[in-house]
Amino acid sequence: MNPSASPDEQPYHVVAAAGEYQIQDDQGRTVMVCRDTRSATHYSTLLIQAFQRGYRAGYRAAKLSQP
Repeated sequence: MNPSASPDEQPYHVVAAAGEYQIQDDQGRTVMVCRDTRSATHYSTLLIQAFQRGYRAGYRAAKLSQP
């Protein structure tokens, strides 16, 4: 997953709404709400990195468990 990819390609993205910044997953569910865009972008980046690490770890584990 590319960190510079469009929001449609990312598992999490920031949405500005009514003076707050929501971090939403790719299904539109709000995961976290922040007061400023800087914090929201920071947490979104951390969530994306955690997602990527978990995805890679799961992929490797599944690949190793195949006969």
